[in-house]
Amino acid sequence: MALSRVIAEIKSTLQRINPVENDAQYQEIFAKLVDMEAARRVQKELALGES
Repeated sequence: MALSRVIAEIKSTLQRINPVENDAQYQEIFAKLVDMEAARRVQKELALGES
């Protein structure tokens, strides 16, 4: 559950950033979001016993 909370916070942060004015910051946070989503997917697969 903690990972889901972190993902929600990152998404919230992204919504408040203007990607045109703050491209580098937006890209950095978006990359973090992608990593967290991948980690959540792996965690879910492990919990369900899938490989």
